[in-house]
Amino acid sequence: MLTKINIKKIVIDHFKTLRDANSERISISDLALFFIIPFAASTAIVFYFGILLSDNLINILITSLSIFVGLLLNLLVIIFDVVTKLKENGNQETLKKKFLKEIYSNISFSILLSIVAILFLVLSLTDNCYFKSVTNVITDALLLFFGITLLMILRRVHILLSNEF
Repeated sequence: MLTKINIKKIVIDHFKTLRDANSERISISDLALFFIIPFAASTAIVFYFGILLSDNLINILITSLSIFVGLLLNLLVIIFDVVTKLKENGNQETLKKKFLKEIYSNISFSILLSIVAILFLVLSLTDNCYFKSVTNVITDALLLFFGITLLMILRRVHILLSNEF
């Protein structure tokens, strides 16, 4: 029943892209950049500095993330089209295919992050002070994680396309 909405493969595929290119081992620095730093920063923002998201900012973030989801879905279609053309041409550029698969995984994970962040943003609209603080920490971390992942996607797409020119 839940197999139609199982996101485990998306998460696993994204984690596979966080490996050191030379050793194929999971990169500790990537894990720190993508997980530890966003959660530490978001905890500091909420509990040390006492900054919570306002209702107006929450609405803006929900709108922005919704727009990003649409754009990222379009980018997935473009990546699919490129991969299909590579297969049609019989082109065996395995490095390019691997790179496209990683970009595809990162984009899919970013869409997932956006959806989860939107859910937590909606939960942040509560009046319960403790619950609002916890959801703000999670939301801030997800937004930082989303931003870092977007930067990684941008860099990878830039490398891929700059090699074509």
